[in-house]
Amino acid sequence: MNKPKLMKKKDSQKRSQRIVRTQQYVYVTYMEENPDFVQNETAEHWNKLAKRLNEANGPKKSPQYWKNTFMRWKHQVAYRARQAATGQSKLYKTLTQIDVRALIALGKEIPTNCHIIGETDATELIEKHSKRKSELKMEEDLSQTNTMIEVEEIMRDDLDDEKVYTLEVHEEGDEEAEQEEEEAEELPAEPHVEEKCFQEPIRKTYQAHKRKPPVAESTRIGATPSQKITSRATSSESPEIIIQPRPIEDREFQLKKRKVLALERRAMAQERIADAFERIVNVLESRFERDLTNAYTPK
Repeated sequence: MNKPKLMKKKDSQKRSQRIVRTQQYVYVTYMEENPDFVQNETAEHWNKLAKRLNEANGPKKSPQYWKNTFMRWKHQVAYRARQAATGQSKLYKTLTQIDVRALIALGKEIPTNCHIIGETDATELIEKHSKRKSELKMEEDLSQTNTMIEVEEIMRDDLDDEKVYTLEVHEEGDEEAEQEEEEAEELPAEPHVEEKCFQEPIRKTYQAHKRKPPVAESTRIGATPSQKITSRATSSESPEIIIQPRPIEDREFQLKKRKVLALERRAMAQERIADAFERIVNVLESRFERDLTNAYTPK
């Protein structure tokens, strides 16, 4: 029975969309030669790759078409690898050598419980993948070690800076205290002012009498010591002299200010130490998760 024209058209479209093995080989080889192509599939890469694919045996398509086609092919390869890793699917128990090379180029895991078919032995591919995996693990461990060393150096520098700053503050405080003592010794002692008691002024009463003629200087009688006249300015009724206290010097304020700055600096150092510990914890957690994943991965 002849197929309808619509069915024939669909079958021809499917055949035209298929990728021949030679083109798969060209695509995988290009990924191995250009590692940056896996992370950044630029238009320049696809123009070069499309030219190589069109030169091989198979359909001739545009760069955008090849990009969409091989995107679907990569998803299919990854799906077959996942199904083969579980071992529950009866359909997906084998992988081709091109599939294995594509998984290695993409950085995917190769299932160890599946059968790899191809023209040559796949042992070399597996050994190459294991070697590359161990190299990546060593690079990761080295980067984590460098990070921990850097964190320890930061913590050590912070502690050294804090100790130096604390010693400087104490030395400045001791020097200022010595300067204050020297200034206090150089200043003359304030004389002790004794309170003087003044006698009340003598009040005289005058009676009306005739004015006497003036007496010559030589015949005047001097005032007796008991008749000294006190001044009104120094009398008991005059206001008392108020001695104001000396203003507080700025040294105490400067010392308090420096203590506050030292406390703030210490708090900042503690925050940096806490951040460093947090980074160490994150590194240890990532390492623990990686080891746990490797432990439960079937070999």
